[in-house]
Amino acid sequence: MDFHKYGYTAKGASCILHKDRALRKYQIYTCSEWSGYSLVNPTVMSSKSGGSLAACWANMNYLGFDGFKSIVEETQGAKIKVENAIRENPYVELLGEPVMNMLAFSSEKVDLFALAAKMKEKGWYIQLQFRHGISPTNIHLSINRANVAHIDDFISDLMALLNELAKNGTDGNLPFPKEFIDSLTPEMVNELKEGLGVSDGEAPADLTLVNRILDAASPSTRDMILKEFVNGLFR
Repeated sequence: MDFHKYGYTAKGASCILHKDRALRKYQIYTCSEWSGYSLVNPTVMSSKSGGSLAACWANMNYLGFDGFKSIVEETQGAKIKVENAIRENPYVELLGEPVMNMLAFSSEKVDLFALAAKMKEKGWYIQLQFRHGISPTNIHLSINRANVAHIDDFISDLMALLNELAKNGTDGNLPFPKEFIDSLTPEMVNELKEGLGVSDGEAPADLTLVNRILDAASPSTRDMILKEFVNGLFR
């Protein structure tokens, strides 16, 4: 469990809950096979600052049960608004039956990569998820407390862009055949970067084309392309 997610605490505080001590003992690392003192580390990450843990404890106690209950009610209400808007839009399809304040939607009529780019222009960041197995290309939304006050504006922009893209159409074609994409090597990826607007140290403002390529690639090729890109961000 990472408390920084829906526990609303600072990052750096996590825990693993075990059913009983018999299971927990396998987490504990001990070592006496050396000339120094015997080592005993009960945590996965070994030594780390206690500051983030103290901050987590303080924040969770400050909010308390009633505080977290209020946050859940607010975020669930916002999630239901988004969910209803998606269900009513003819150009997208809600994936599954969301229970928590997270949901995803796909589309066979709108280029989701173009949608994400246009939403970014309006100041919204939405998470793309590439196709994998039976899961189609989709948009993943995690709605938290910070989103609640802006949810009506978000829905308005999202629905307007969906209708605009469905009406005007978008170029969803790939620049290369899928067979070529899955034959890419690290050397080929680095040769293609410039033509795709990717240079070492920065990415293009519009990632639509790059995302289409990643979506068409097999998971192993996708991982390789992402590794080459991230590696190029640092000297």
